[in-house]
Amino acid sequence: MSSLKGVWSLLAPFHKRFYLFIGIAIVYETLGVLDTYLLSFSIERISSADIQMLFFWIGAILVFDEIHMRLDNKFDWEIVVEFYYKMYEYLNVRILKHFLGMDLSWHHQQKSGALLGKVNNGVDKVTDLVMMLEWELIPTILQLSISAIPLSYINPWCTLLVFVALVGFVTLTIKQQAVQKPYREARYQLYEDSWARAMDAVTGIGIVQLYNAAGEMQRQYEQIHKDLKSQGTSEVHIGIYRYNRWKIRVSSYARRAILGLLLYQTMLGQISVAELVFAWTLTEKLMHSFWRIARLVDRIAESSEGIKRLVDVTNLTPNIVNPQKAQTPHHEYCTITLKNVSYAHPNGTNEPNEDCIRGINLTI
Repeated sequence: MSSLKGVWSLLAPFHKRFYLFIGIAIVYETLGVLDTYLLSFSIERISSADIQMLFFWIGAILVFDEIHMRLDNKFDWEIVVEFYYKMYEYLNVRILKHFLGMDLSWHHQQKSGALLGKVNNGVDKVTDLVMMLEWELIPTILQLSISAIPLSYINPWCTLLVFVALVGFVTLTIKQQAVQKPYREARYQLYEDSWARAMDAVTGIGIVQLYNAAGEMQRQYEQIHKDLKSQGTSEVHIGIYRYNRWKIRVSSYARRAILGLLLYQTMLGQISVAELVFAWTLTEKLMHSFWRIARLVDRIAESSEGIKRLVDVTNLTPNIVNPQKAQTPHHEYCTITLKNVSYAHPNGTNEPNEDCIRGINLTI
C-alpha cells in the first residue's frame, strides 16, 4: 500500500481530474448493471406476447446501447488522454528538472546515468499502475458496490456470501504477496545484476577481447539467468499451487452456495426465472471481479521497486536553487612562462642531435 500512497502524493496535480473520473465511472458502472438486467426484463416482455411492445422495447435497448457506447468512449478518453499522456509528460519533465538541479558530486556518487534509466522504469510502472487502477480496480469496486443493491433485494444471504468470499479472497492474496516478497526482491536484484553485467561487457569490450574474457563474462551472465529462473519458478509455484488453489476453492464454494439459494427460492416461487437469471449474472460478474482485484495487487507488488526509486528521487531537494541562474565557479589562475627555449628531435644516428626549434618565448 506504500506504493499507492507514494503514487497519490506524486500525482497531486491530477487529483481534481481523478475525482471527475470517479463520477464518470459511477454512471458508467450503473449503466453496466442496468445492462445486466436487460436480459431478465426481456424475458418478461416476451412472456407478455405483445408484439408492438416488443418492438418498442428493442428500440429502447438500441437507444440505451448508444448512450452506453458514448459513455464508454468518454471513459476511455479520460484514461488515455487526460491521464496517461499528461501524466507521462509531467513525470518525465519533473524527473529531468530534479536531475539538472543536483550538483556534480551527486551525479558522480549516484551514477546518475544508470539511475535515470531505473527512474524512467519507475515512470513506466506508475503510468501502468494508474491505467490499471482506472481500468480495473475502480470499476471493480464500483461494480461490487452497485451490484450488491439489487442482489440484496433478491436475497440478502447471497450478498453476504459474496462479501465473505471477497474478504477471504483478498486475505489470501495479501498473504501470498507477503510470502512471495523475498523471492520478488531477489529476482529484481538479479534483473539489475544482469543489466549491469551486460553493460560492463559491452562498454568494456576492448578489455574483454584483450584478456580473452568473453567466455568468463558469458558464463557469469548465464549463471545470473539460471538463478533468476530459479527464483521466479519458486515464486510462481507458491502463487499457483498454494494460494491460487485456495482462492479458486473460496470462489467456487461461494458460487455453488449462492446458486443453491437462488434455485431454492425459485422452487418456492419467491423469485421468478427472470430474477434468477439476473441474480446469477450479477453473482458471476462479482466473482469474476475477485480475480481483477488479485491481478491489481500483483501489479502493485511488481511495481513497488521501480515506484520507490521514482518517489525517492522526486523527494530530493535540488542543490542548485535555479539551474538557469547558477553562477560559474571561480578558479585561481596561474601563469606558465617559457623563455629562450630550444627543442631538438633525435635523428636516429650517432651524430649529435640538431636543433629543430630555437629561442621560443611563450607565456600561458
